[in-house]
Amino acid sequence: MTSDGTSLRLFDRNQPWGRRYRRLAHAGRRLERGVFGDRWGLFVFLLALVVSGLIWRVGIFITDSYTVGNAFVALTEGHLDVRRIVYGESLATPGMHVVNGQLYGRNFGQLVLSLPAYWLLSGLSMLVDPRILLAALWSLSVLGLGSVLGSLVQRERMFTVAGSLLATGSFLANVAIATDFDTVYLPFAALQLTGIIAGGLVGVVLYRLCRRLQTARVGVAAGILGVLGTPVLLWAPIPKRHVFTTLFPLAAVTTLALSRAGGPSPKRSDARKRWTHALAYGFVGATAWIHAAEGLLLFLVLLFTDLLTGETAWRPGRTTAAILLVLGLSLVPLAATNAAISGDPFEPPRELPNYHGQELVNADPSADAGGSSGPGDASDGDRPAGSTDDGPPESPDSLFPDVVGLVVGAGAAVSATLQSVFDSLERLGSELSEGIMTAVTEPVRVYQTFLRSGYLAGVAGEDGTAAISLTVLESMPLLGGLLALPVAATQRFLNRTSSFTSWLRRPVGTADIGLGAYAIALTLLYLPRLPLHAQLTVRYLLPVFPIGLYFCLRSPSIRRPIEAHAPSLWWGYTVGLFIGGQVLVIAVVALTSTFGEAVQLHAVIALGLAGALAVTAVSSAVFENLSVGRSLAVMLGLTAAATTAFVVLVSIGYTDAIGTYPNGGDHAVPFVRLLADAVTLA
Repeated sequence: MTSDGTSLRLFDRNQPWGRRYRRLAHAGRRLERGVFGDRWGLFVFLLALVVSGLIWRVGIFITDSYTVGNAFVALTEGHLDVRRIVYGESLATPGMHVVNGQLYGRNFGQLVLSLPAYWLLSGLSMLVDPRILLAALWSLSVLGLGSVLGSLVQRERMFTVAGSLLATGSFLANVAIATDFDTVYLPFAALQLTGIIAGGLVGVVLYRLCRRLQTARVGVAAGILGVLGTPVLLWAPIPKRHVFTTLFPLAAVTTLALSRAGGPSPKRSDARKRWTHALAYGFVGATAWIHAAEGLLLFLVLLFTDLLTGETAWRPGRTTAAILLVLGLSLVPLAATNAAISGDPFEPPRELPNYHGQELVNADPSADAGGSSGPGDASDGDRPAGSTDDGPPESPDSLFPDVVGLVVGAGAAVSATLQSVFDSLERLGSELSEGIMTAVTEPVRVYQTFLRSGYLAGVAGEDGTAAISLTVLESMPLLGGLLALPVAATQRFLNRTSSFTSWLRRPVGTADIGLGAYAIALTLLYLPRLPLHAQLTVRYLLPVFPIGLYFCLRSPSIRRPIEAHAPSLWWGYTVGLFIGGQVLVIAVVALTSTFGEAVQLHAVIALGLAGALAVTAVSSAVFENLSVGRSLAVMLGLTAAATTAFVVLVSIGYTDAIGTYPNGGDHAVPFVRLLADAVTLA
């Protein structure tokens, strides 16, 4: 109570704190709607954070990470070139490039996006030990997950209390067993944290797309299965480009598809659709800033999809202007980075010479002592002492050649730009053509990449003679459900349930064509070099996994069981993970003696589950009266659990087998380290 007898309300709208609280709450709701869509999208994201925290190890497991880590440290110090060794024993690591005697990494888009995470961790680490800080962030994710889930199932109080107890208990346990954290790995942890966030957003994008095109229940299943039923989270804590180049193309096509949807207010809807449409092209620059070839590929796919599924008669307009503006702005960071490193805005770091440990020689002419400023220029010694005569004054007529020179220079710049674009398109076209020829002349590569690989001498030789690279289907047996899609498409065509034109003009047609075209083009781009060592789950084709899940859910025979028997799906997943996972651990211990044998056991089990899912899904599609809905829902849960089990065991049970480089590899959440030590399998 105040002195005049009135109550003091902290968040009264007339009080400063009340206004600030309302502004923050409004901003939070807008962020939730803009990024996550609604609370189910936020739930999917928090679930990804919690699961990723359990499998997150702060350390280096792939030699490419040395380059990314050292380049990121250089960026945090305010320069693009790598000047000192922070991780590893040498700077001659894969992905390091040399220009004029200076060393540069790559994936600069990923590095810049990781700066906020570094600033956050660095600032908080001044107050809290980094190990305790990581444990606290994970516990907060658990608390948030419980609170959001409670509000969704109308049990907010119960789930909030349970989440609070679990978060508090786990935090205290982590504090009790926490070990020292080498602060040199703080920048590396920031890189990993950003990758984890990107991995969670992959599930959010899948949720929002499938919820809009299908139903809320299918959208939730897509989001959760995108997090738990694909190998995306396996690569999320590893600072490589693959999770980002999965998120951005998926978000680009999703944004383009959602821009086709109508809105309640026509006037406002037109402006919103126009800028949503243009935003899809903003992901082109973000992708190219990380990997230029994949960015160009995404642009071509978007343009093809846009022209094919848009208006029948294209004409320039406000939407085209908005697209050009957004696309141009998205390419500015890429061009600026390229110009700062190579001097050419169209030459990305990946096109520069690799550094193999050779002696660094500064090739910059301006660094030569006593060098002239250019041919034909007189030195100061050629003039009389004290002379300041720079020649006769310019006449007005001399301005005309300057204008001509400016026009000629601008024309030359435009010509060089167009030549660079044509060269890039020609290179990309050549690689895609090579991919088509490989698919036609060497179908065994397709088989070994997508279906079954086993022991391949050429691949295993670089992996310590171990068969540790799974195919796409072995990595994600959920893709077995894709066999039902051609059956559904054939039935739809024969029954003439809708015209091709109406499908093409709807958001679902845009999503189908855009995602399908990108998956095919990406496969052709990388097929000539696949299968490759150190793949584990065909990481170069990581975008194919969530795209494949989307197409699985496009089949009515897969959607119907999710709609009608969702509890069976989640019960099947729970039983498969917690009971089947224990059986799997026993089988690994009893039947295998090496990491390669353990991975191949996973492969055989995954293929068996994929085959069972395919048979059930096709039977449901062909014989519509066959009551297999509940069984199919259970099979979906079991196949998703197989992928989760593999991801968890790779991160926890096989830690010694996959190895870690010196001074790294400790789990971010301390109590997981004790679990990993207790269940080491290979």
